[in-house]
Amino acid sequence: MNKKNTEVQTRLTEMKFRSNDPKEIQGKYLASRALRSWKEDFIDEDTGEIVSIERNEEIMKRGTFLTPEKVSELSFFFQSGDLQDVEVTTQVRPGTINTFYKACLCEATVYIFPAGVKKYLLHAISIGQAYDIMADYIELFQPGQSTIRGIKSMGEYSYIHPNKETDEDEMRDIVPFYKAQGSIVYLDEEHDELHPGKETYKFVLQANDVKEANDIVKQQLAKAENTLKEQGCRIQKVSTIAAQPYPIAEIVPRPFSEVYIKHYLENEK
Repeated sequence: MNKKNTEVQTRLTEMKFRSNDPKEIQGKYLASRALRSWKEDFIDEDTGEIVSIERNEEIMKRGTFLTPEKVSELSFFFQSGDLQDVEVTTQVRPGTINTFYKACLCEATVYIFPAGVKKYLLHAISIGQAYDIMADYIELFQPGQSTIRGIKSMGEYSYIHPNKETDEDEMRDIVPFYKAQGSIVYLDEEHDELHPGKETYKFVLQANDVKEANDIVKQQLAKAENTLKEQGCRIQKVSTIAAQPYPIAEIVPRPFSEVYIKHYLENEK
């Protein structure tokens, strides 16, 4: 009995392109939403000037199989000028990979030949973006051969920029990193003494020693405590977990990562 040969479908075998040619797109799937765009003019009441804004409307969902009927629908918008083209693919992909809710602190483990393993911190909105940022940064600033061995999200941890006048480049080289945690237990309209509310704070920071690191964390918790009080909360307890050394060699400057984050947000579909 002959076995039917089937090709394994991956991104390596996917064909994706943009087109408005009915013959090219028929039998394909929409790789992204088909959005018709048009401009509307309105008068700015403050200045009296006519301002144009762009409007968008989804006319077909991502993953739609383009039958002759669907192609005819799209062709109407091509001809009207409301739709320039569509992105199509040879594979239907019902799944979606989400980015982080916001720019998140990530840890990258890099093997640098022959020096050994070096760990970096950076901000990114996805693990994939973190890899791209790290690869770019290493190629620019780390001579020789390197391998990115792993990247992980730091989750709820936030980075406290050093409260120093020292140049940021110098700070990355001379000041060690620490991890620290704190929490605030409080009461408000929704939380009573039997079921108090609790906010947990996790930090990565740079300081000259453990004492300075703990002092910085206490300052951050004091700010958080004041914010909760302004919201009408009654503080019951403020706790800290002593800072521990964190073997990070360097943090990628936030402006470097922001270039990637901004580019993604501007081009997000």
